[in-house]
Amino acid sequence: MVVDTDPLASHNPDQNLDARLVMISRPLLLTLVFALPILIVTFGVGLGASALARGLGDTAGSQGLFWFAIVALVLLVIDALLLLIVLGIRALSEREE
Repeated sequence: MVVDTDPLASHNPDQNLDARLVMISRPLLLTLVFALPILIVTFGVGLGASALARGLGDTAGSQGLFWFAIVALVLLVIDALLLLIVLGIRALSEREE
């Protein structure tokens, strides 16, 4: 018995699934890479501005800037995880070829 495992064969039902897993767009990868340092700087500036506002006695402004920095940190973690996943998928797809 011969089993054809070619994902490009027209009779293979998993053809569309394989094509979607391998296709990672370059703009997505560039966006994730360039967003990483921007989010790091945004987190640092937000946290520094929060400390400066607290030192000047602006409690409400300090809390607002602190939460802004926390949001930047959450986005930074999400971006790093997505970048790790995308690069892992890309490495696995290149290994199979």
